[in-house]
Amino acid sequence: GKLARRAGTTVQTIRYYEIQELLIPAHRTQTGYRLYDENSITTFFFIKNAQAIGFSLKQISLLLKIRKSKRNQSTRLLGQIKNLSADFSSQIDILEDRVERLSQLAKACRKGKKQEKCTAIEVLEKSRK
Repeated sequence: GKLARRAGTTVQTIRYYEIQELLIPAHRTQTGYRLYDENSITTFFFIKNAQAIGFSLKQISLLLKIRKSKRNQSTRLLGQIKNLSADFSSQIDILEDRVERLSQLAKACRKGKKQEKCTAIEVLEKSRK
């Protein structure tokens, strides 16, 4: 609970990160109570900031390994950043294509306002080549 309060999150989120092996308690008491240190809070914010940029938890797991190894960090991290950036560029291209197609559908709707059947329906019914 203390880590969750300090990090402004829920205990469930902390537990989920533990299950995913992203966040590991520094110690456990004899009764099983999890104890976290400053590194745990730093790791939590590392995870949240990486998520906010767009990294998946699977990718964050790799980033945490890079962070821990301290070997070739810059090169290895740069590779991950470039991969994610390329993924986003591809997604942007797909979204821009969809926006254009929606714009064309909207034009088809405006053209056929006075007709019973919207011409956009016909466009959607046609197979794409």
